[in-house]
Amino acid sequence: MQRWRVKISIGGRLAFLSHLDLLTAWERAMRRAGLPVLLSAGFNPHPLISWGPAHAVGVESLADYFDVDMEDGLPPDWPDRLNACLPEGLRALTARIIDPRTPALSAALDTAAYLVVLSETDETALAEGVSALLAEKSHPVERVSPKGRRIFDLRPGLIFLRAEGSRLLMSIAIRPEGYARPQEVAAAVAPQSRVLSICRLGLSVGGQEP
Repeated sequence: MQRWRVKISIGGRLAFLSHLDLLTAWERAMRRAGLPVLLSAGFNPHPLISWGPAHAVGVESLADYFDVDMEDGLPPDWPDRLNACLPEGLRALTARIIDPRTPALSAALDTAAYLVVLSETDETALAEGVSALLAEKSHPVERVSPKGRRIFDLRPGLIFLRAEGSRLLMSIAIRPEGYARPQEVAAAVAPQSRVLSICRLGLSVGGQEP
């Protein structure tokens, strides 16, 4: 058995698929490519694939990851076979063998970097909004879900934030209790602007690529 860590990208219209639909698309592509993915034991076996943070609908990504267990002896260029079976918008970028004892992505990843593009906005006001948010010790926002409403403080998990023209670059801590959403940060610093696009630039563990 070999465990591979695969770096992938998600873009175009497929960025608007749900996380579950994306998982299904990758699993189907691996079957079409004839990759020897190992299955779990039990009455209802499933591919041994584990993912990092769930993909948010509408967010493009240059750096998502999954770990997959496969039979020994797979050639290093197998991602090319996989890419030939993927729809436009999904790509396997790199793949490397990891120790099966390596901590799971869901537990190890601690930081996400994003690029947020805003509608035309006053650059001076945007820079002032960034400075104001960074100066705060707390910035509560309301979140609504099927379970009800709750207040979440986005400021403690905001590691880095910078405005470049009408764009925001940010790094956000991934924490078990939850983490700030890029659109929440954008709304905090530029409430009059619309978010045109969000792209996840990277995920890291202790500042290093996983």
